[in-house]
Amino acid sequence: MLRRQYGINFSKRETEAILRKEGHRWMICHQCETYDVELKIAGPRQLSRILKKIQKAVVRQELSYNSFESSRALIGQDEFMNLSTEAPFPDVFVYYFDCLSCGSVFELSGETCHGQGASWKRLR
Repeated sequence: MLRRQYGINFSKRETEAILRKEGHRWMICHQCETYDVELKIAGPRQLSRILKKIQKAVVRQELSYNSFESSRALIGQDEFMNLSTEAPFPDVFVYYFDCLSCGSVFELSGETCHGQGASWKRLR
């Protein structure tokens, strides 16, 4: 497909990057495809499970915690890896993660103090 369009042979990684850049969401790398979901987190139990899963992904180096962007988004929040995976959770939090393979960016955010819940999504 890309060969016809661009007249060049691309590696698999280059092809995936071009398709993502052009808005083809169905194409994502194998390292972070498990995390490419948009999820509304309904309650404390589900948030606890998601936090544990993301912390394991960071330890396994499937995702990288972006401490710079996270601290810019919400000054003074705890580092993600120091965050308790059990309630009580912070009233407000915003954390960013990067795929080490393709550079996709993911966001975990929440406002638990007003019952808004939390969410996980791929930004780009």
